[in-house]
Amino acid sequence: MTRLLIHFLILSITLFSCSGEGFTNGGLLDQNKMADVLNDMALAEGFAESYLFRDTLQSKDTLLQRELDKVLQLHKINMNQFTRTYLYYKTHPEAFKVLVDTANARASRNRELIYTRRKVNPS
Repeated sequence: MTRLLIHFLILSITLFSCSGEGFTNGGLLDQNKMADVLNDMALAEGFAESYLFRDTLQSKDTLLQRELDKVLQLHKINMNQFTRTYLYYKTHPEAFKVLVDTANARASRNRELIYTRRKVNPS
């Protein structure tokens, strides 16, 4: 994970840990869905860093938050669900390792598919 995503997650955890809700397993995302969300968040952050941050007149945090909100909407989840699930995995290191490894494997597999689809034009 990059530095901005970690900063965002810490901020999110801080904000939503004070919501007064008890932490339960109910409503948590399953490991496959959470891996997909983390993968898409990493892609959104990369997109924001590569293309959106070039405009220095806009706040980088605002641009990144907009892209991460799009990821949450795409997966039909809210920030509270994501944060509670992330907290669950962070407090269960073995499950978190499997989650991160799963997200990384999916990203690698998708990258390989993209690279193999490109056709090289002989000159």
